[in-house]
Amino acid sequence: MKNFFMAGLIALVWISAAFADGDSRPATDDEKKFNIKITKIFESTVPNGPDGWEIADKTEIEPLEYVAWGQEDFPMTVYYHIKWRDGEKISEAESRIEKHLVKTAEEQEPDNRLEESTAELEKLGEELGKAFEKNDMKKVEELKKKMEKLSEKFNNAASDISRDFNQQISELTPHDVELQVYISANVFDQGFTQVPSGQTVIDGCKVIRINDEEQTSQGWNEGSTYIFVGNFQYTEEDDTAFMHAEINENAPHTKVQTAVIHIIGEKNRAEKFTKQINLKVLKALL
Repeated sequence: MKNFFMAGLIALVWISAAFADGDSRPATDDEKKFNIKITKIFESTVPNGPDGWEIADKTEIEPLEYVAWGQEDFPMTVYYHIKWRDGEKISEAESRIEKHLVKTAEEQEPDNRLEESTAELEKLGEELGKAFEKNDMKKVEELKKKMEKLSEKFNNAASDISRDFNQQISELTPHDVELQVYISANVFDQGFTQVPSGQTVIDGCKVIRINDEEQTSQGWNEGSTYIFVGNFQYTEEDDTAFMHAEINENAPHTKVQTAVIHIIGEKNRAEKFTKQINLKVLKALL
C-alpha cells in the first residue's frame, strides 16, 4: 500500500511540474480516438506518389499524448504530411554541381578588384590606427570616408561574383524533384504570400494557386496549391489575400469543420495530383 501511495505521489508531482505553465494537458480518450481516426482518413485520401519517387518524410500515426489546455473550448486541429522526392534525379544533379564547383575552382582566375581593394583597405586600416594614436581626429574622419567608399567598391565586386555563382548553381539545380502534401483539419484562416495567380473549383471546393517560385538552399520552391474544404470565403485587400471560414461554436471540439490541403510542387504535377485527391471523403467529414 505504501509503495502504491509513493508511486501515485511521484506521478502527481511529475504531472504538476509538466503542466505548471498551464499550456497543455493529457489528451482524453475521445481526443485520442479523434486524432487517430482523422489522421488515418487524411492518409487514405492521398494518392500514390510519382512513379519511381521515394517517400522522404511522412506523419507517423501515433497515439496523441497531450493537447492544449482548454482544448475542449475550441475545434481540435489534426495534421498530416507526406513528402516524396526523386532521389535519382537529385543525386545526378548533386554530382553535376559538385563537378562544376571543382572545375570552376580550378579555372577561376583571381578577381583583381577584390585583391586590390583588400590590400588598400589594409593599408588604410594601418593609417587609421596611427591617426588614432596621434589623436588626429581630422585624419581619422578622412580615412573613414575613404574606407567606406572602398568597402562599397569591395562589396559590389563581391556581389557580382556571388550573383554569377548563384546563377550557375540555379541553372544546374533540377526542377520538379519534390512533392509535398499537408492536410489540416479545423484551420479557419489561411493567408498567402502573394495574390493568387489562379482560382478554380473542384467538387465544390475552392482551389487556389500561388506561383511563389524561388530557389532556396534546399532547392527550388515551385509554388503552392491550396484546396479548401468547408465554408471558406476569399478576401483580397491591396497586395494581400486570405481565406476565412467561420467557426461553429456549438459543434463538439472533436468534430471536423474544415480541411485545408496544401500541395507544394511543380504547377502541372500539383494540378494533376489535386484532381486525384479523394475530396468526397474529406467533405463527408463535415
